Amino acid sequence: MRRLLPHADQRVRIDLQLWVSRECRVPETFDVFRLAADGGALDGRRPDQCPAFSMKNRLKALRIEKGWSQSELAARLSVSRQTVNAIENERYDPSLPLAFAIARVLERRIEDIFEE
Repeated sequence: MRRLLPHADQRVRIDLQLWVSRECRVPETFDVFRLAADGGALDGRRPDQCPAFSMKNRLKALRIEKGWSQSELAARLSVSRQTVNAIENERYDPSLPLAFAIARVLERRIEDIFEE
């Protein structure tokens, strides 16, 4: 595959779509190439230093409604009790397959359990 590079006297327009967390402040101008080389976030922090977006959920209320303990729900989902606890306390957002499994086990729609 041949790569075309502009001559030094040519300008090139590059359109980028950037996704950032709501808590990360983006300066009006930044050097995206330096950013890519440094592996940093748009506001100077590394990606692991930006606050994560957390999803709200009703897992605990729905589990209690069923009369299940965290251990019982965890067994039905084939995960650890600690995973259920972390999801209930919004310290962990489940993967999409796990979210579907939770919805199936609780006999609810995903939208009824999780929200932004």
